[in-house]
This record gives sequence, C-alpha cells and structure tokens, in this order.
Amino acid sequence: MKTDKDFQKVVESLSKNYLNKVLKIIDKLIKENNIQNIYSESHKLKGSGKTYGFDKISIVSLEVEELCKQLLTDKTEDIKKNKDMVIKKIKKLKNLTEEYICIGAKS
Repeated sequence: MKTDKDFQKVVESLSKNYLNKVLKIIDKLIKENNIQNIYSESHKLKGSGKTYGFDKISIVSLEVEELCKQLLTDKTEDIKKNKDMVIKKIKKLKNLTEEYICIGAKS
C-alpha cells in the first residue's frame, strides 16, 4: 500500500524532472534567440512553481517573463541589457532547481 510519503516522493520526482526539462527547453530557445517562446515557457514555469510549492522559482520565472515581455513590446529598450538579464535569471533558475533537487535527495 502506498503511503503519503510514497506519493510525496513521486510528486517530487515528477516536479524535478519537469523543471529540468523546461530549463533545457529554455536553454535551446536562448540559443535560438526565441524570446516569444522563452516568455511562454517562463509563464508555464511560474505556474508550475506555484503548483509544486517552489515559490522562489515562481518569482524568478515571473521576472524572466516580464523581461521577455519588455523585449517583445518595447523596441526602444536596451535590448542587449534585457537579454543579458534574461540569461542571468535563467542561470538563477538553474541554481534554484539544483537546490530543490539536493533538498529532495536529502529527505
């Protein structure tokens, strides 16, 4: 019989796999300079972070989403600066994901 702990382990495993998958997609999109799809993936990641209880990931995903929105709508902005910020935020998301994975492995 499965216990609540078993269920929690399954959810943790699925959420970590999902986070890694989305971050790999975003990496590919950065290389392709596909801001529209980075925006979309960040939006999904923001919601998933809330669903799984990864609040920090949701916050940083929102920041990425907002930067992408600026890049898509305001052509007078310093585009390079905003793209650099998107890349920095993606690195932060990767670090947070690793942090959650390590925490889950210890429990």
